[in-house]
Amino acid sequence: MIFVWEESLLLIRTNVIWFLGSLPLYLLVAFVASLLLVTPEVEELPLALAGFVAGFILLVVPSPLTVGVYAIAGHLVNGETPEFGVFWVAVRRWWKMSLAMFAIGAFLLGALLFNASFYLTATTGIWQAVAILWVYAIIYWITLQAYLLPLLVMADMQPLPEIVDDRWSLDDASAARLAAPAPPPRRALPPPTLLEIYKRAAILALANPIFSLVLLLGTLLATILSAVAIPLYPLLAMSYVALIGCRAFRILREKYFPSEATGAAG
Repeated sequence: MIFVWEESLLLIRTNVIWFLGSLPLYLLVAFVASLLLVTPEVEELPLALAGFVAGFILLVVPSPLTVGVYAIAGHLVNGETPEFGVFWVAVRRWWKMSLAMFAIGAFLLGALLFNASFYLTATTGIWQAVAILWVYAIIYWITLQAYLLPLLVMADMQPLPEIVDDRWSLDDASAARLAAPAPPPRRALPPPTLLEIYKRAAILALANPIFSLVLLLGTLLATILSAVAIPLYPLLAMSYVALIGCRAFRILREKYFPSEATGAAG
């Protein structure tokens, strides 16, 4: 019970710091959304709808402080309870790459939304059918975002193998294992580049469409609940999205690399 309580306090603290630090981005995204999503019939986007769109985008598109939330969630998914300092370590390490991800993700999402809106409202006939393709592109681009930060922060987060203590066993095989030299430590792999992360995320989203859509629905559900109960957004929304994202990434890693899961289990 104490363990769950400590985890909850850690997630709430992490989410509050993320929310306060992301307020400038939230206001910027809400302002841009109010410009992009207007139509000839609606000259001004309602403030509440612009805020909802901005809140959803901040939960989906990576940003510098979001990488810290995913770092905390990654440790929790691996069965650890990290110190809060892990948040700032991840932010200092990955803020440049996550800022580039935010710029790329927000810009392309805005361009896709603009194109879909243009073909739906400014033309008729066959060109409106083209808008459906843009809608599919929007959904694919959003689902792809869910894998970017797990690929970034969980690349070197491998669960520790279970250590079996055979010191009191009289089994000859156990004694031989203890006498054998310890295997050399595994060399740390270089961090993936931005292009590699996008390639891997694109493959994961394309190879697991239903799985990716479920993640998207989870994020959308968190946004809707936050719109109904507003305190949920600054307290838990991002932490919840990060937890399900990291957990989903671990499931896919065990699916595609079962040898790692077997080795981690002992």
